[in-house]
Amino acid sequence: AEEGVLALWRGLSATLLRDVPFSCLYWVGYEALKRRATAASADGATLSPAAAFLAGAASGSTAAFLTTPLDVVKTRQQLRRTSMQAAAAAAAAAPPASF
Repeated sequence: AEEGVLALWRGLSATLLRDVPFSCLYWVGYEALKRRATAASADGATLSPAAAFLAGAASGSTAAFLTTPLDVVKTRQQLRRTSMQAAAAAAAAAPPASF
C-alpha cells in the first residue's frame, strides 16, 4: 500500500526477459518433439495424447531448466526494493548504539 500502484510493475522487464525466452524454447522444442513423435507413430499422421503430453513435459522441463537463472534475476529484482525498505525501517526503529 505504501508503494502505490507502480509497485505492481516492479520486475516487469525481468519477467519479460525470462518469459519470452522460455516461451520460445518451449514452443520450438514442443513442435520439434511433436513432429518426431508423429513421424514415428504407427500411421505417421496422428499423435497420441500420451505422446503430446510427453513432448510438452520434455520441452517445458528443458525450457525451465535453461531459463531458471533468468527467474532468479526476476525474483531478486522484484524483492530488492522491498528488502531495502524493510532494512531502512528496521534501522530507523532500532535504538541508537551506545559504545
